[in-house]
Amino acid sequence: MFTTKPLSSFKKAISSIHQPLPLSSRESQKLLNVLKTSFRQNLDKEHGWTPETAESSASQTTANKPTPHNAHHRPTDRHLRTILSNPLFKNSEKPAKLPLTSPRDPMDVFEEAAARGMMTRKAATGCLRATRKQILESSVISLHDAMADSMAGSQVLQWLRSSGQERTLEFLADKPFVFELSQFLVAEGLEEVQWTWAERMVRGEGPEDPNSVIVGSLVANLVKAKSNMYDESLDTAYSAMLRADQTWKTEAQRRNILLAPWHVLSWRSTVEAWKRPLPSAALFESFVGTANHIHRPLKIDRAHLDLHHPVNPSHQRAVGFLEGLQANDKLAQLYAANNLGSRVICMGMDAVSHLTRLGRADEAESVLRILQSKFAEEVWQERPRHALRAYPV
Repeated sequence: MFTTKPLSSFKKAISSIHQPLPLSSRESQKLLNVLKTSFRQNLDKEHGWTPETAESSASQTTANKPTPHNAHHRPTDRHLRTILSNPLFKNSEKPAKLPLTSPRDPMDVFEEAAARGMMTRKAATGCLRATRKQILESSVISLHDAMADSMAGSQVLQWLRSSGQERTLEFLADKPFVFELSQFLVAEGLEEVQWTWAERMVRGEGPEDPNSVIVGSLVANLVKAKSNMYDESLDTAYSAMLRADQTWKTEAQRRNILLAPWHVLSWRSTVEAWKRPLPSAALFESFVGTANHIHRPLKIDRAHLDLHHPVNPSHQRAVGFLEGLQANDKLAQLYAANNLGSRVICMGMDAVSHLTRLGRADEAESVLRILQSKFAEEVWQERPRHALRAYPV
């Protein structure tokens, strides 16, 4: 049986063991160099580079630092570079691209340029168009309210006044500018400014306008702005048209002033009628009645408008118009040549739909045959275009 040695015997043995003395700085550096040499040798063997002798490698390591050229060719360095080039470890020399900030508000650009006296009508048109485009592409619930909140029209109006342009009204001859500005002025409740401009033009102020084309275009822009809201009826646009009719009823140029806005409303009351709620029957009829004050022949418009009466639609004029085309090949060709063939087809198909709803299928088929016989397939594929020029009788 073994006996347990007393603890005192272990203490004597431990006391005979001396702790190693700490290394001097020179000895520490030497040990570090040896470890580095051994580490590099193992890496070089692992990755395909074996120095001629360990001694030469050690001497190179301790005596000289590797040149940048040699460092790029050592397998170990290539290996480490591969690791460090990983995107997770790589520290890019170029600063990371910051997320793109939202573009500047076009009207901020406008204000800055206007304050420096560098703003032009062309640039102002671009700012207004860009603002409207931003609003259209945004997720706003009400386009009208968003345009009103932008106050873009007020800013441009103030610029026109401070720069003296409103005194001469020369800017009214700039159609793109006036169109863009009108959209915002109407949305912001400043349409009276445009009525004042129109009245001044009729009195002879501003640029020359012998045929009242500028005044007619100004009123047409008012009507367009008031009829751009597809969730609303055309009642306010009809009211603007009736106001123009009454304001200049004693003017010889009334028929020219009313022409452009009348065609705008005729188009939106027929071709685009499906986009909007039904208008007031009284206002609709009053608007249609202003056609009697316009010089240009309007047979297709009157026929199409009858089909879209909000209470009592009628197909009589439309069918009569199409039967006239059937008897006159040249007239059908004339409409097609003036980009109005698709408008005739649109009206004809509205007549077909109306007759079908009334249960008059035979008449509907007859109208359809007329359309198919008078217009080529490519005309059927055209989108109806709003054209004011060359309205045939």
